[in-house]
Amino acid sequence: MHKLAFFKVATDGIVAHVYEHALIRRMLIGLASRDLWYGLDYDYRGRTYGRVCMVELFLLSNAAQRRIVDLDWLQRDPIDRRVVQAAAEECGVELLQNIEYIGMEFFQAVYAVHAAPMRPLHLLGIEEWQEYSAADAILQRPGISYRQQRSDAYTTKRFTISCPLMGGQVRQRVLALLLVELVGLACLQAVRRNYISYDLSGNRRHSSAHNVSYSVSLRFSRDSCPNSERLTHQLEWLIKNLRDSVEFRERILVVLQQDYQNERSMWLTYDDMFSLANTVVGANGWRAIAKPEAIRYLLSRITCTVE
Repeated sequence: MHKLAFFKVATDGIVAHVYEHALIRRMLIGLASRDLWYGLDYDYRGRTYGRVCMVELFLLSNAAQRRIVDLDWLQRDPIDRRVVQAAAEECGVELLQNIEYIGMEFFQAVYAVHAAPMRPLHLLGIEEWQEYSAADAILQRPGISYRQQRSDAYTTKRFTISCPLMGGQVRQRVLALLLVELVGLACLQAVRRNYISYDLSGNRRHSSAHNVSYSVSLRFSRDSCPNSERLTHQLEWLIKNLRDSVEFRERILVVLQQDYQNERSMWLTYDDMFSLANTVVGANGWRAIAKPEAIRYLLSRITCTVE
């Protein structure tokens, strides 16, 4: 595993928070254009602390480490206004606030942060928290204003990726746990690209001898929330494409049979596997489990439900 990490300091917490969301959106689009898969090739983390926003990108696979040498490509072009607008709305959904007004002054403040150089995270000094700079404490500044919404102005959707198992085989169960999570993460990224939403963290994994699943809960504003039938159709279409994708299946094989060296280069750690399946799987174990026919069979059994 290789980590790339940087930080920037904005004028206040709202600008920092919106820029963090905008940059993550831009980064995920760029990673997808390089045929890299979330959870398989990379993991990421974005955080805002007062005026400081930071981004960490963890390159898990050899393919990711070959294709992503640095993060300079994130800053080569100006950041799109539509990306900033979507990021500001996304922050509102996170904080249960609705944007009343957003103007050019705010966009210019975000553009200024984007133009500033990315600084390696190890160079961060001391940035004392101030109430006036916190993203969740100040919801008005020149150029943008948020207004608190009633809780019923938002709704939550949960989708669950499931795979039924036959015969209670441990190898099948372990591989299915990984596959439902990879498919679930691909679905999560697709929803976040297409809708303004906020990912509600929590325990997403379920495992038994007869079924494994991975669930994702997202908060939407009621105005932008897709109905369950539409979202189900979109996710089923995406799952079919993943199932039919030779590249997706081959990347799983390469990662499990060649790239995997230790638990830090794998999405599911030793602790995860032991708690979910009472099993410890190391590099030799994944090489024994990851067979083309097994991956193809389990992908064919994966289904999706939306609540």
